[in-house]
Amino acid sequence: MSFLKLKIGGRIVLGFSIVLAILIIIGLVVFTSIRSIQNNFKWVLHTDIVLRSAEQLKKYVVDMETGERGFAITGQESFLEPYHNGQKEFKKTMKMLQEKVSDNPPQVERLKLIENHMEKWLSDVAIPVINLRQQVSKNEADIKDIIRTVQSGKGKAMMDEIREKFDTFINIETGLMESREKSTEKTVSSTESITIVLIGISVILVFFLTLIITRSITRPLNHVVEIIGVIAEKGDLSNRLKIDTDDELGKMSFSINSFIKKIQEIIKDISNRSQEINNSSKELFLSSESLSSGTEQMSNQSGNIASSVIEMNQNLQVVASSIEEMVSSIAEVAKQASDGERIANVANKEAMETTTIVNTLGENAQEIGKVIESISEIANQTNMLALNASIEAAGAGDAGKGFAVVATEVKELARQAAQASDDIKYRITTIQDNTEKTVKAIDNISKVIIQLNEISSSIASSVEEQSITTKEISGNVNQSSIASNEVAKNIEGVASSTKIGAQDAEKVRKLAQDMDKMAKGLENIVKQFKI
Repeated sequence: MSFLKLKIGGRIVLGFSIVLAILIIIGLVVFTSIRSIQNNFKWVLHTDIVLRSAEQLKKYVVDMETGERGFAITGQESFLEPYHNGQKEFKKTMKMLQEKVSDNPPQVERLKLIENHMEKWLSDVAIPVINLRQQVSKNEADIKDIIRTVQSGKGKAMMDEIREKFDTFINIETGLMESREKSTEKTVSSTESITIVLIGISVILVFFLTLIITRSITRPLNHVVEIIGVIAEKGDLSNRLKIDTDDELGKMSFSINSFIKKIQEIIKDISNRSQEINNSSKELFLSSESLSSGTEQMSNQSGNIASSVIEMNQNLQVVASSIEEMVSSIAEVAKQASDGERIANVANKEAMETTTIVNTLGENAQEIGKVIESISEIANQTNMLALNASIEAAGAGDAGKGFAVVATEVKELARQAAQASDDIKYRITTIQDNTEKTVKAIDNISKVIIQLNEISSSIASSVEEQSITTKEISGNVNQSSIASNEVAKNIEGVASSTKIGAQDAEKVRKLAQDMDKMAKGLENIVKQFKI
């Protein structure tokens, strides 16, 4: 596995592990060296004890020789005290010394050789001289015998050989101690050198590891900071982080790239939406202008219709007065006639307010269309009534001529009302065409259905027929008057709705302008980013 493919924690752990391994190696080297030094020091101390013991053993030999000579010269028992103490301590020290050098068989042999020589010196020289001196003190021997024994040189030769053995033993131990001291010094020197080298290697290795780990972390981080800085300062969303490692920085780079991509998509979507809003606001503005113009035209047409309806209502009043006069003139005859049946159904008005200003305008336009249809239907009915009145007036003879003239006028007014309603219907159709882009649903507008029942009654006599016909004309005229009043009210409602529609159209126009400003603001924001 490549070092750079490791996670950041893995790199740091690996770096510290290498440093720790070097420290452990240094520790092991130092520990081994210290153990070696301690071991050498222990043997140096051991050798020092051996040398001291050898010197002490040599001193005991000197004490024995001195005591033996002093007693041989003086004959005083006090001179034998060093001899006896030396002999006693010699044995004890010799035993201890042999145990100390038990790891060195040649030295053990040398000590045994010294011990044998001492035993031989004691048996061949010291004890005979002491016994001879005791005999001299008892006058059992001559002092000259002692002198001859000493002058023979046997004791001196044996003692010289013992000293030589001691010197050899001591020199060997001294050599061992010196070699161990040199070994210790060498170990210390090599330990110092190895420690210095390892510390130098560890320092260099730590430096390079720190450099590599730091660069492997700081370089990607600097790249991240650079890209984010470009996005923050210039709004450039086209750049991407190019870190393909498997560590935390690689994962962070992938997440940041995904984040930048999502922001880029959002900005693109905002840009598209702002363009759509801009286009929609322009279309809405144009539609509001068309609506405003249409409502103005519709208001003018409503005024014309209102004038026509008022004039028609006045004519109907004249017809009603004439019919009342005719009814009065034939009142006695009309008593025997059955009362005509007058049926009128007034339609229910259903209205729903739209949730938006434009829908309200559309509904008002649709309502106006329905009212105009009602006006057309009423005009047709009025025309039919006028035609029936003309027929009945013709049947009445001279008495119905006045009614025929009135019926003709009513028929003309109905024709004019139908033409005006057709013109308004055309205008309403134009308005509906202009608003159909914004109006989504058209609710049911109140329908005014006025159904006039046909008068079917058999008249037994011509008087009864005349009376019934007169009453029917009177009823129809009154119904026409009521319908014309209703039309006038509806026209007033149309005018009011037209004013409201004009106000709503103005609000829509302002709303379109506000939407256009917001769309331009969004475009300015989007232009700050490079996608």
